Amino acid sequence: MARKRSPATSPRQSITDRLREIIRERDLSDHQLGKLSGVDPGLIGRFMRREREPSGPTIDRLGEALGLALVERSRGRGRPATRHEPGPDIA
Repeated sequence: MARKRSPATSPRQSITDRLREIIRERDLSDHQLGKLSGVDPGLIGRFMRREREPSGPTIDRLGEALGLALVERSRGRGRPATRHEPGPDIA
């Protein structure tokens, strides 16, 4: 009988999972993080409940508000740049 292969975790999924962990560890409410990041608290709540995944720019805003260097983006294109600089909380 063939073994089922588990789906590979994408780099984006790894980042969003780690972002959720950091938000929980810091015990920030959706409202508090919304104020820090400028992201709608309702969107943050849906992200935390895994009802919706954030866009690249939203990930960047959340990461910046938390003091994290998640992914350096190329200007205007929203694509990951060739150089990645993990912050101290991501490594």
